[in-house]
Amino acid sequence: MSKYSFISLLALNIILSSCVSLKDLTVFDPCPEAMVLLSSTETKATCVDRYEYSGESQKLATAYPKSRLNYYDCRAICTMHGKRLATSLEWQKACKGTDPKHCNIFRRHPIVRKQQDKKPWVFQGKNCKDPRYSWGICLNDPSINQQTESLGFNEEFSACRSHIGAVNMIGNLGEWVEDKMIRSGQVVGRFNGGLYPQIKSSCNYTTIAHSHNYRDYSTGCRCVMDIIL
Repeated sequence: MSKYSFISLLALNIILSSCVSLKDLTVFDPCPEAMVLLSSTETKATCVDRYEYSGESQKLATAYPKSRLNYYDCRAICTMHGKRLATSLEWQKACKGTDPKHCNIFRRHPIVRKQQDKKPWVFQGKNCKDPRYSWGICLNDPSINQQTESLGFNEEFSACRSHIGAVNMIGNLGEWVEDKMIRSGQVVGRFNGGLYPQIKSSCNYTTIAHSHNYRDYSTGCRCVMDIIL
């Protein structure tokens, strides 16, 4: 080996030794804690909540999401945290890759369980064993989601995870989105993903049967955030 070859190899070793290992390189993630990256351009990133909205315990894997939220509740919650509701297209993009068989969609319907329970079921002075109320006002009884084998906590179904890492986008709670629909000549809201007693829940499952004021044991939300880079 000539002295010039030796010097060249020595210089190469010095250069390589000063470089950062590829293992040490990390991809830049502009999203806040408890959010995951949905999309990005050179000037803007859009992040989505990893979990369904669960109040002050939003970052906790063991927290339960908040149910009985209507569209206006969800919009106000997102705005209060400097976020917004996703459009349905954004929501479906975030849900992509979630496998329904790993999600909370196979549990027995909680209303049927409450009706068949031998204990009395009364909510706001109404006998909820009466179908007139059990499928009406009693749908907002907090005890529905307090039953065992009902609403799942954030990481209870940890494999119910999308390609970007958003959890529980299928099943658990139907999640309000920003889109407005027209049904039978009336403006209605839209929530996506199904709910925990609905075996047909999927990324494409959407509910457009209710007004924006509607809420029950199965409605919740998650938010997105736009970040200027």
